[in-house]
Amino acid sequence: MYKLAELLSKIMAMDCDRGCEIFCVEGDMHTTFHTNQMTDTLDCYTFTIIDRGRMTLIHNGKEVSLASGDIYCYTPGTECTVVSCTHGFRSFVLMADAMLTLSSPIVRMMIHATYFSELMVGEHKMHLKADDARHLTGIIRSIIGYQRRPHRFRVSAINTLYTLFLLDLMDIQEKTAYRPHFSERTEQLFIEFIQLARLHFIEHRDLAFYAHRLNITPVYLSRIVKRVSGHTVVNYLNHLVLMEAMHQLLGTDLTIAKIAECLHFADQSSFTKFFIRMRGVGPKKFRTRK
Repeated sequence: MYKLAELLSKIMAMDCDRGCEIFCVEGDMHTTFHTNQMTDTLDCYTFTIIDRGRMTLIHNGKEVSLASGDIYCYTPGTECTVVSCTHGFRSFVLMADAMLTLSSPIVRMMIHATYFSELMVGEHKMHLKADDARHLTGIIRSIIGYQRRPHRFRVSAINTLYTLFLLDLMDIQEKTAYRPHFSERTEQLFIEFIQLARLHFIEHRDLAFYAHRLNITPVYLSRIVKRVSGHTVVNYLNHLVLMEAMHQLLGTDLTIAKIAECLHFADQSSFTKFFIRMRGVGPKKFRTRK
């Protein structure tokens, strides 16, 4: 999967530190389509606020239309492809490295902020009131400001602003609609599952492995993951595998047979069938089409 630093250096041609973990950008139609080739292989949590114009994208096979004032939350493992943008389109985007987020104290905030829209609103977006949209874009503008100027405590300042962004987004969500309050144990088990999944998804795609590592039953784990994320354990793991497969197809010269081996498929045929089922085209066609 592509890290944030790779997106910035390879696609956006920015001189970026390999350790770059949080980045904000003001996007237009050109920037949006230019970065589109990496979108569904990007290992980042991403928040996009539409400031002007409209954008249409495909989210896990479903068409989603975004207009001024909408916020869209992308989580790693999600299939996302931008289809169209209107002229004059502008957005404000906050991207945060997945491992940074999952290993930090703000992980619970991220889970609430990113999964809320899909679970409670029934879509993968939510509409912000004008004041709320201005406030959140103001935080993103502040992060952009720190990115552009030398500052002794720049990383700490940006991390603090990211935390503030999540807290404010959660507060807005609380006021917008009822949200479930998961128990601390439920949240902790879900967090531990997604942390484990990122470490072991290539070798282990069976529910029993993760349930055993968490000392709970497979049924209980299934219930937790479905309740918090809206997805099954197998679906979550399969999308991580798909992201890594697309990354290797696009970013390496490995043969399809070698990629199948690296991803622990029985053979190339099994990998091809999986890829067609998940992506709709075979890996060879995907690689040449891109």
